Amino acid sequence: MNLKLYRVISETPILVNGRDGYKVSFAYVDPGNVGEVPEVIQGIDYYFSNGDQTLIITLEIDDGNPEEHLSDFLRFVETVEIGG
Repeated sequence: MNLKLYRVISETPILVNGRDGYKVSFAYVDPGNVGEVPEVIQGIDYYFSNGDQTLIITLEIDDGNPEEHLSDFLRFVETVEIGG
């Protein structure tokens, strides 16, 4: 991915199931293949630290606003076990 085509829209601390994390909303342009129309992809990354590792859970949407899918995404995020 060409990082010139990637933009951070917002960044904020989060708390999910008692775990501190970080939410990053972003957008980027997927140029596609030759002859295809480029697509704007919007997404949300949730970052959770666990020792010297970081778990990243990502939602990407190519046809709308990821905030419209946030409740389903959060239900999924809450099922992920972080650490052990």
